[in-house]
Amino acid sequence: MTAADHQALIARFYDALGRRDAAAMAACYAPDATFTDPVFGTLDAAGAAAMWRMLCARGKDLRVAASGIEADAERGARTGVPPTRTAPPRGRSSTRSTRRSPSAAG
Repeated sequence: MTAADHQALIARFYDALGRRDAAAMAACYAPDATFTDPVFGTLDAAGAAAMWRMLCARGKDLRVAASGIEADAERGARTGVPPTRTAPPRGRSSTRSTRRSPSAAG
């Protein structure tokens, strides 16, 4: 993939997250992709798709914008402020987000 391809993939992924479209998000992953997160651990592509379906179904107040996208021909990432909720949180939380682009399905 080119740097522009990676940037477009990341933007497409976060646009889908903003719409809570788990199917479109899952389509951004290659079949052999992995996802690692402190809460969910390491998931394969099917596990990541299941996680996004659950989060999109339950996260009705989730708001996200794709910004801070950086990419080259090998990989890409979105850095900056993580997705936010419009409802007040139930506990104290502090999060920084750096997401690497999933391997493209093509």
